[in-house]
Amino acid sequence: VQHIDSPMAEIVSGVGTTLIANLATKSFQEVALACGLKNDVEKLQSSLRIIHAYLLDAENKQAKNKSVAEWLKQLGEALDDAGDTLDEIEYETKRNEVIKMYGSIGTKVHRFFSYKSNPLVFRIRMAHRISDMKLMIDEKANEGRTLGIVE
Repeated sequence: VQHIDSPMAEIVSGVGTTLIANLATKSFQEVALACGLKNDVEKLQSSLRIIHAYLLDAENKQAKNKSVAEWLKQLGEALDDAGDTLDEIEYETKRNEVIKMYGSIGTKVHRFFSYKSNPLVFRIRMAHRISDMKLMIDEKANEGRTLGIVE
């Protein structure tokens, strides 16, 4: 990965690199596997690598093209949202593990019948959110191509 000097491009690159690294950790891979999200996470990783490849060109073009600067800003916000979702997945999975190990029967039954806490509902919700993240990142890549940004 080449160094990017622009503050916005550097921030976006840093966030993207962090997301890719977090998705690749053994603990997150285990979470994804346990939640049935392994394929979704792999697709998201691929999309993040593609968008990362556009950043150097975007950095070079943003000074001359305000649309590219705005694109970088929006991309950064999208990646921040993606990071928040991944944090939520990891937190909720670890929380469920603790409750599974140490929670009372009443707590377990309540969580199972709760829409917000049910493990199956959680997996479905997170699969949709990861899919939405991937679509949004792919959309940003397409917008970048439209702006003339290349890998």
